[in-house]
Amino acid sequence: MGSLIRMILVGTAFWLVMFSAFFSQLGLSSQPAAFDRHSLEALLSLGDIKGVWYLGWTQSAYASDKLSEELVRLKTALGVQHVGLIVPLVQDSLTALNPHPDPSHTPSRQTLGHAIEEAHRLGLGVVLLPYLLVESERRFEGKVIEDWVGDLAPTDVGIWFENWREILRDYAALAEEEGVEAMLLGWEFESMLSYQDEWQQAIVELREIYSGKLSYLTNWWASRDEYERVLRWSPWQSLDFIGISAYFDLTRKNDPTVEELESAWYEDANGQDIVKDLERLSAQYDRRIVFWELGYQSKDGANQAPWNYVWPGSPDAAEQADAFSAAFSVLSNKPWFAGYLIWGEEVGLPQDPYSYSLLGKATESRIRAHRTALREGHPVTREEAGLTFYKGDGTGIGMFSNTVGAVVTGLHVEFDREVTITHKIEFGGYLPARSEKTAWAFDFAEGTLVAGGTVELNWTPAEARPLLIQWLSGSEPVGDPYLALPQELGRMLSEGIAEVRKENPGLVTAALVRFFGDNTEFLAALNASLGVSLQEWLPPLLMTASPAGIENFFNALIEMLGVTSLEMFREGEADLSALFSLLDPLPSWLGDSS
Repeated sequence: MGSLIRMILVGTAFWLVMFSAFFSQLGLSSQPAAFDRHSLEALLSLGDIKGVWYLGWTQSAYASDKLSEELVRLKTALGVQHVGLIVPLVQDSLTALNPHPDPSHTPSRQTLGHAIEEAHRLGLGVVLLPYLLVESERRFEGKVIEDWVGDLAPTDVGIWFENWREILRDYAALAEEEGVEAMLLGWEFESMLSYQDEWQQAIVELREIYSGKLSYLTNWWASRDEYERVLRWSPWQSLDFIGISAYFDLTRKNDPTVEELESAWYEDANGQDIVKDLERLSAQYDRRIVFWELGYQSKDGANQAPWNYVWPGSPDAAEQADAFSAAFSVLSNKPWFAGYLIWGEEVGLPQDPYSYSLLGKATESRIRAHRTALREGHPVTREEAGLTFYKGDGTGIGMFSNTVGAVVTGLHVEFDREVTITHKIEFGGYLPARSEKTAWAFDFAEGTLVAGGTVELNWTPAEARPLLIQWLSGSEPVGDPYLALPQELGRMLSEGIAEVRKENPGLVTAALVRFFGDNTEFLAALNASLGVSLQEWLPPLLMTASPAGIENFFNALIEMLGVTSLEMFREGEADLSALFSLLDPLPSWLGDSS
């Protein structure tokens, strides 16, 4: 097709043509239609899930004064876009009928609501799971092990389901109130899957309360009988995603190579072709699959039984990293695979050389690289720092993301020629300029920029390229400040469009009119070839979808097209300056400028 912009517009038009029946909803219906994994509504309301569980096991865990700091660290260190929150619940025994909140484990609605709001404020989608534990205990090698909910055997199934549905309705109401993106009906209740009518009733009841995405988390399988049980569970048809707890036994050896781990997805330790099983499951119900739990301990041989958290191996961070690399390599390009939540970081972010945790281990960079496609190993000083987007008025725009885990107290930028900084925007902090607005080098100090924050610099002439970009913490460089990826561009545009249309929707309309006027010839040829009018379909998208919806739609497209840098936008045949006019002149909601 020639340029990236042409590719993106073709992709956009393709989705609009294919799914115009869903377009009028745009995720706004209070009682949405059954989820179609190909629908535009699905892209707008929830893109592919790439996230991590943030586990709080006590009543006060999510009330931690470190909550925001830890969420920021997870977002920046791992590059994730979703976070999973649990609601610990208990029942007395496997045969009991009383799943219920517990004063020592279950957070209050206020505490849980605050955690959800904070995650949303930081740009993270939320997945909520009512997490049932059984209070009866047994011990193995000195460790307390709770009875597994997969063995539930209530003495009266009807009463048990009545109580569980009441719990689900309660948290679904909270999820709807807080705008939670997805909610799970339960986790690994394997012995209860045969009661399909009861689960179907629960889904119907929740659809009347909650307009987000619904799923369920079933266990992995080690045999054909276990797989057939999952395959026969017809409520998948009424849910938005098929959810798997993906702790498959991969090999029967310690320290397998990445290649051996990749092969294990096609023939695991139990002789199963996991990929083929997943493809069949997805096709049968026309639903995409999410690994709501994907995790490996950093232990030698843990790939043999990832589910076994008392596996007696010695510390082995490399095996954990290799297992994730293999999973990403095998699954990333599968059309039926909709993402993952990694298990599991806990409130407090404890460091444990044996556990499923990721931070501070070799796996951390693998997760981040998979999420953002960042190339590792570059020094702070590098020629590639000159990635810019060119506006129609000849101004260069550079977006610099603080992807390191430290608070930035200074930013130093050098250009290949003298430039004038026309304005500057900070997300998540403020770094006032100390130097003149026209120079070869610029220092921004005195303020702070949090991890995950972003700076946008606009300069003239547009041809100038930044040669040195360096974050400082005090006077010391901190990490590699990569230029923002296209996802950051999507976030800026989505937030900008949403804010401007709220204050003055006429400005958005005018910008769209100008956009179509600037690209008349190009769009006319494109519309004719596709048999669709972007002038008809694009304005409703930008005027009615949520900011997260616009951003997810944009990110889904660029991931589908393999876009990895803002540089790929430079030579586009379409002029997007009209859309960027919604960010210039600088709206007051974006903060100070210099």
